[in-house]
Amino acid sequence: MTGAQRSSRRAISSMAQSGSTAAVRFALMGERAGATILVWTEGMDWNRGGSLAWQFYDKEGKPTAEHGRSDGVPTWSLGTVFARPDGGFTINY
Repeated sequence: MTGAQRSSRRAISSMAQSGSTAAVRFALMGERAGATILVWTEGMDWNRGGSLAWQFYDKEGKPTAEHGRSDGVPTWSLGTVFARPDGGFTINY
């Protein structure tokens, strides 16, 4: 198993163990060096928008200090993330 796969599994496991029911519709992306980002929506409901949140994980799958949240996800929208060639990530919604 690669570092990115290990990190991805730990990120999903950490989210599941948090017991949060607010996090729905999540996206997960890893990059070559093993870092992973988990992106999810919060507060979304039928015909109602919400917020987008994200958390970075290191190659060992441990949460880093880099995390955030942004309001304004439109109704019926989803958050997505992709890895850029320079090693960074881009989040869209």
